[in-house]
Amino acid sequence: MIRSSQNRGGFTLVEILVVLAIIGILSSLSVGGAMRLREAARRADCAHRMRQVGVAIHHFESSRDRLPGYLESMGKFAGGQDPGDPTSFGGNVPAHEKLGTWQAVILGHVGNQPLYERWSMDRYPIRASDGVFPAAPGGYSGFSAANVETYICPSATSNRGPGANHFVANAGLHPTNPPQTYTRGQGTETITFARSQSNANGVFKNRYAGFLTPSSNDLAPVGKDFKDDDFRDGRSQTILVSENLNARPWHQVSFFPADFLSSTRNIGGKSVVQYPIESRYVSGMLWHFADALGIAGAGPVPPLVKINGGDAYNLEMNPSQFTQLARPSSNHDSGVNVLFADGSVLFVNDALDYRIFQSWMTPHTTRSDMPMNEFIVTEAF
Repeated sequence: MIRSSQNRGGFTLVEILVVLAIIGILSSLSVGGAMRLREAARRADCAHRMRQVGVAIHHFESSRDRLPGYLESMGKFAGGQDPGDPTSFGGNVPAHEKLGTWQAVILGHVGNQPLYERWSMDRYPIRASDGVFPAAPGGYSGFSAANVETYICPSATSNRGPGANHFVANAGLHPTNPPQTYTRGQGTETITFARSQSNANGVFKNRYAGFLTPSSNDLAPVGKDFKDDDFRDGRSQTILVSENLNARPWHQVSFFPADFLSSTRNIGGKSVVQYPIESRYVSGMLWHFADALGIAGAGPVPPLVKINGGDAYNLEMNPSQFTQLARPSSNHDSGVNVLFADGSVLFVNDALDYRIFQSWMTPHTTRSDMPMNEFIVTEAF
């Protein structure tokens, strides 16, 4: 028998579809892997910048014998011409107090001495109107609201305008209004504003005694100096700084425009402006008197105050919920970078038990107002 054979001239439709499917799968795996590598690099860069912030904080402590406050007066501008922009306010910038965040006072230690001098030297204002140079949002001088690379997390896509900021500092215990009262043992304790910023409850304190309300001459309590020796639980067990997508620009201490810095009042022979209560939250993180089991009569932990609580990506800090958004959050998958007082950075899972977070926020847990202050973290998480 003679067999005949026929050469195939191409591929079938099924074969082509199979090849395309394989190519598509390989491409998606390749793209996905590249994206994961890119995010890992961004997260590592964010951690590196956070370590730089930690070094700057400790350099500040070495030079001042205390850590920065979350709110500090950096001087006063007496009024007149801005040397950097003579046409601002028509050449007559109003007199004002120069209130800065903890990030403003460490600018010289993060490699930005010229910007630090803009804030710390009385000859320069931080208020501005449009002159030769445009004013930053809120009526701040564009020079004073410059972006500082060290304060920006590469993974964060929000809060990218003037003064972009994604880092917040440990500002202690959130004081409720009216003050929280609880019973422990035989005694009843009341968490006042002053008590909430004790050295056992947190690290960064208020350093400016402004008047509390327009109708009162009562001044905001100033916290006690916090020094390196005050980390009683150990530097590796106390949080200094975390990421927060919802933090406000590093140069702003209030939701209000900068003109409030010119609304001074003479109290006890000293000219002061109103204490901006939100200053503790816009560049800080706080822990709340809350406990899942109701220890010491504490209420349940609100979901929004937990790590990455709420829709952090789309939320914006505003006067209605700033007390809850002053917590760690990030664009990273399932957690945040956290800087401890020993300079180490740990990636903390957002499912972390809130008691562990409270313990890490309190430098002396057993003397703090944490509901279960006997709770001690003994393992790495």
